Order: sequence, then C-alpha cells, then structure tokens
Amino acid sequence: TSFPPTDAGGATRPTLPPRRAAATALTMLEARERTNLHIVTYSRQLDSLFDGGVPLGEVTEICGVPGAGKTQLCLQLAVDVTIPAAFGGIDGDCLYIDTEGSFAVDRVLDMTEAVLCHLDRVAHSRGPPELRAAQIEALNALASPESLLKRIHYCRVHNCAELVAIITTLDEVVSTYTRVKLVVVDSVAFHFRQDFADMRERARLLSNVAQGLNTAAAKLGLAVVATNQMTTKVQQNAQGLGTTRSARANGFSDGKASESYLAPALGESWSHAVTSRVIVERGDRTFVPKEKRRRAAPAGAGAGSEGRLSFKSRRCNLSDSVSDNLVEDAEDREAPSVPAEATARVQVRTASLVKSPYRRPGTVEFAITASGVRDCQ
Repeated sequence: TSFPPTDAGGATRPTLPPRRAAATALTMLEARERTNLHIVTYSRQLDSLFDGGVPLGEVTEICGVPGAGKTQLCLQLAVDVTIPAAFGGIDGDCLYIDTEGSFAVDRVLDMTEAVLCHLDRVAHSRGPPELRAAQIEALNALASPESLLKRIHYCRVHNCAELVAIITTLDEVVSTYTRVKLVVVDSVAFHFRQDFADMRERARLLSNVAQGLNTAAAKLGLAVVATNQMTTKVQQNAQGLGTTRSARANGFSDGKASESYLAPALGESWSHAVTSRVIVERGDRTFVPKEKRRRAAPAGAGAGSEGRLSFKSRRCNLSDSVSDNLVEDAEDREAPSVPAEATARVQVRTASLVKSPYRRPGTVEFAITASGVRDCQ
C-alpha cells in the first residue's frame, strides 16, 4: 500500500503532475517544416505576405472598417481550402462561425464556380501527363459547385454564450467533421462589444475564446482566421510634445496635444493572443478587371465530350467568367476580353501585415472582383 508523501510535520504534500519532456528548437523546426501548409487566397500579393498563403497551425486576425473586404476574404478562404491536393491545395473542409449574419451564400457560389473553372483550365493546359491525369481525376470527383459547397459547414451564433460554447468544443466538432482544416470566426468582436456590462466577465470570456482558438490551431493543426472590428482611440499628451510611439505607428505625426486614430478592437490582451494581424483598407484607385467572357456551359455535371468539366451555373443571369491572375494559359490569351464599358470598375484595396513573429511587415494591394479575391491589374 502506498501513502501520499508527507512533510516533517506529517502534513500531506500535494502530488506534482508527471514531468513532461521538453522539445528542442531543432525538433520544433523539423515539425514546422513537415507541416508548412498554406491556404491560397487567389492573390499572389496577399499570399506573399504569408510566404505562400494563410498558414495552418496559426491564428490569423483580419482587421478593418466596415466594407474593407474582411468577409469577402474569409469567404474566399472558405472556398480555397477545398482545393484538391493534386492542384497543390489543402483538400479540407471549412467551419464558418458567423456572428454578424454577413455570410453571403451567393458570393460563395460565385467564388466556387470561378475556382472550378480555374482548376479545369489548369488540368487541361500544362504540366506532366501524370500530374494532369491526377488533376483531371480529382476534378471529375468534384463534378459540380455543390460538391464544394457541401464542405463549408456554416454555424450562426447569436450571442457570446453560443460563441464561447462552440469555440471551447472545437475538438469535438473536428472529431465529427474530420476534414476540417480551416475555422473562420467572422467576427470575434461583434458580441463582445455590446453584450457586457461587467468588464471583468467580458475579459474572462474573451480569454477563453483566445485560448480555445490557439489550442485548435496548435493541437489540431487548423488554420484559424478571425476578423476584428476597428475602434477609435484618442491619444492625449498634456505637454503638447506630440503623440506617443503607438499613435505614430498608426500614421499620426507629432506636434499635437491629442490625436484620434483607428485601432483594432478588443484591447491589448486580445492582440497578444493572435499570431498574425492584417489590416485591410479601401484604396483610392480603381481599375477595370480583365474579365474573360466564357460561353455558358451545357446543363448537367461531370466531364464534357473532351474531358472538360461542365456544369450549369445556379446563378440564373450570370455566365461562367473567371478573373484569374494565377495561371494564364493559351485559352485565356485567346479568349476575347469584356469591353471596358461593360465591366464595372473595381476598387483597389490594401492589406498590411502589422504583426507576425515569422514574417516581415509589409503592405500589398489586392482587389475583390465578381469572381472573388484577385490581384490588381
């Protein structure tokens, strides 16, 4: 019979948990190299901010004012995570947690059809025969936009309690939907900015959300993307010697006793919980995208007479058109461009990586076209 350890006075000492072996820096580096996977955004400039796309195993925060493009970027990632491995994709599912009710299924359908058209062109345009055969097989397995839409699992949460509940049980959700590789929370700030009178309770629940997202990213190997709103902050300086370094980093100069500036919401504690932070903004420049007009595909699904993927668009008044800057094949060069007067101008947007332990800060331009997130032209 074993007895709990006691001290000299006979009092029972607490039993320590078993000692865990410490990992070495080399072991961590090798593990990171083996699992260095990314989800492309269909914008080379955006992907370059993350060295190849939004990474798995990290929490990426996207901040911006209303209309900056946060939700559009999340919808594009939800579609892109389903790209088959034969095309260099993750071949996973997405869990989309919507707190604002901004999930637009029509836009998801547009992006899905554009991605399928792009994959079809890639599979029939270039590459070794073995690779093209594998790509055509993977493409035929998808068959239609519906097969991709089934892999985006949507969850609408109406209050903070529901948000905390689903995030703290992500391991159970992933055990049910085993192919989930991306978790989107759009947005994490919505309920926390209006549901609380007790700020201590708010801080505690926000900490639970941050811990749950980081645990899901690290232990389950998921890409976690959370959008955040912006708030106005006022920086005061009684001596009138200028703003602090924090305000100057947001673009304000010295020389005034007080300045107001936009900053991500939820405070400093939340900012420490995210791995990378990207701020998206609307730019002043516009351009006409080089959309390629394609003939409407015949009805039905599956491979066409020449092995090409064919499907009938569920968008009753839209033809299948793709704004694609990732691959330009012979069919793209031969396709007639849509006249400039028939195409709406697209606003240029900027994305700034302001925080990341692995990558250099930088700013790039991108656009949101009818087909989704693309490079500026």
